[in-house]
Amino acid sequence: MAEDKRDGGAIDDLLGLLDRIPFLGSVKHDLTQLRKLLYDRRAGRVLAIGAPGSGRTTLVTGLFGGDGGEIVAPPDQWVRIEHRGRHLDWLEVESGAPGASRLHALSRAIDETAPDCVMFVARADRVAAEADALVKAHSAISTLLEARNLKPPMFAVVAQADRLVGEGARPPYPDVSVIDGATGTLKKKLDEAGVSLPRAIPCSAEGPADARWNLREVAD
Repeated sequence: MAEDKRDGGAIDDLLGLLDRIPFLGSVKHDLTQLRKLLYDRRAGRVLAIGAPGSGRTTLVTGLFGGDGGEIVAPPDQWVRIEHRGRHLDWLEVESGAPGASRLHALSRAIDETAPDCVMFVARADRVAAEADALVKAHSAISTLLEARNLKPPMFAVVAQADRLVGEGARPPYPDVSVIDGATGTLKKKLDEAGVSLPRAIPCSAEGPADARWNLREVAD
């Protein structure tokens, strides 16, 4: 906590300086949000869209340093995940067009807690099949977010990339061209649907630590 207070004090000094400089309102807003996170230690909030078995829960388990399978995340409702002093608010949404009851549950969840970001997850060996369902879910969720004037950043993850390079393979993989093909397919499908993303991030999150790959990039 002492470190948090020092960081917060430095931000206070910066805010005071920005008060004397015109045309920097957006910078001041961002610093104010950062100070709130430092003072309140608020958990990050991730809305994760994917098909059952796509690797969403395994992914968040891997990000927290676990070995998979220990986190239970009921669909369409926020779950607080805690591990070794770190915590995250996590909302899993099944891909595909949601029906009326699921839309109601999602609407209630977003009213309860606005997401900081939206993550699309597709399993590496099922990208082509899962992409269309991701697009349908995105359409419904975007409508809910736009109605509340929310514009969280969005990114995509191709999970379980180790399925494409052979059983028992360990990173660094000697040939990632087949993985690049999967990420390219997912990004193209999303781009064609009007979901513009910088790129799709490939990763492997399950198994022993030396088998996990690109989790730091996903976390960043």
